[in-house]
Amino acid sequence: MAMATLLAEFIAHLDRPGADPAADLVGCRRHLMWLSRDELTSLIGEMRDVLVRRITNEPSPERSRCLISPAPFPAEESPVANSEGQGRPFGCERAE
Repeated sequence: MAMATLLAEFIAHLDRPGADPAADLVGCRRHLMWLSRDELTSLIGEMRDVLVRRITNEPSPERSRCLISPAPFPAEESPVANSEGQGRPFGCERAE
């Protein structure tokens, strides 16, 4: 449901007159990393801390509303090679 809502928000943005995703800094960043449960919990807390510092910003002429949607989840094994050219699993799953 969360992903469907996010997709609907993105489509609504594209349907707006003058929509320019590049100029509007629209993006989806993916960062695959190996994390223990404790490290993931800590990372989520750190991201929350960063977002909370801005979440109470009041509307103003120089501000526009932004939707920020971090979505950490376990990643499946990737057929894409890593930076050393070796194919191996990425994400939150356990190393073998």
